[in-house]
Amino acid sequence: MRVQIRIHTTAHSRRDLLFELNRLVDLNRWIYRTRSLPPLYQAGVRYRRETEDYMAAKPVEDWQAVDVLYKNGFGDCEDLAAARCAELRNADVPATIRLTRRGRIWHVTVRTPAGVEDPSRKLGMKGAA
Repeated sequence: MRVQIRIHTTAHSRRDLLFELNRLVDLNRWIYRTRSLPPLYQAGVRYRRETEDYMAAKPVEDWQAVDVLYKNGFGDCEDLAAARCAELRNADVPATIRLTRRGRIWHVTVRTPAGVEDPSRKLGMKGAA
């Protein structure tokens, strides 16, 4: 039996966003460990920005767990970064979620001992975040 779960919440701060992104990373770690999924960069997934109006008074984000991301074949920065961070952590690489902001738009990347990794750029994002 498959059940699709949607969690609706409101992030009020950078701290809220980081907490919630790390829960997505935790969920993805579990999914990677319990299902036979290829690594992110071999999964055929591409970057695609959500169609939501980011300049709206109350923008809405749809965050995808890694199994849904792979099924859909595309995701935006938080989907891709949370999947990559989970993959690295499962391989014992001390990776963390990194949030940067330009105007009203947040961009999510992964910090590793080797530096900042941007899965969105590697998977097709063009231009400034």
